[in-house]
Amino acid sequence: METLLSLIQHPAVSIFLIMLMIGGLIAELQVPGKVIPLCISLVAAVAYFVPFYLTGTMALWELFVFIIGFVLLLLEIFVIPGFGLTGIIGFISLFLALGLVTLNNEYLDFSHVTTKALKEAVAIVIVGGIGSLMLLFWAAHSLVNSPYFNKFGLHKVLDKESGYVISNLHLQNLIGKKGVAYSVLRPTGKILVGDQLYDASTKNQFVEKGQNIEIIAIEGSFLQVKVA
Repeated sequence: METLLSLIQHPAVSIFLIMLMIGGLIAELQVPGKVIPLCISLVAAVAYFVPFYLTGTMALWELFVFIIGFVLLLLEIFVIPGFGLTGIIGFISLFLALGLVTLNNEYLDFSHVTTKALKEAVAIVIVGGIGSLMLLFWAAHSLVNSPYFNKFGLHKVLDKESGYVISNLHLQNLIGKKGVAYSVLRPTGKILVGDQLYDASTKNQFVEKGQNIEIIAIEGSFLQVKVA
């Protein structure tokens, strides 16, 4: 058991677990409702924290900081549209907890923590965070270039004959007009005005499919809308 705990607490393993934790949360933020990334993140969190708890390095208040960050990110994913202050505080809490559990501190007293241990904790969290982003980019690139992606990708041409408007000419005339959400806007999606489809986005609003909307501004080729 001691050998296993020592192996899991190795910096390389800790970095890998952090990559899975943060990567899973970011993936869930990008595509809310997918259970697999969130489950991977939870399993990695358990594997990361349990050894530190069993060896007495982790205090319960540090786990509480992690739970607060995790809950804030869940609220950001499933309740609050977009990514704002709640998500930022959540990520900060997560990173603080991930680093604190590796240190032999007493609350905020770091007098017994060596400079080497402090540097190692900071390095583990930073490298793990950067590694999670690189892992996501690699996974996304591999998926897009995979021959299996063609089975799941959308290949429909979004042309005018299909009801889509590609050009942003004359979009100014649409300001003030009303339509319906053709897809969920979280915060971007498609809206239907008359018999035409447009790209649209909202500001700090979550719009369900089929909900009435009003166009309030133009941002590039996107229509800025609000709930009517």
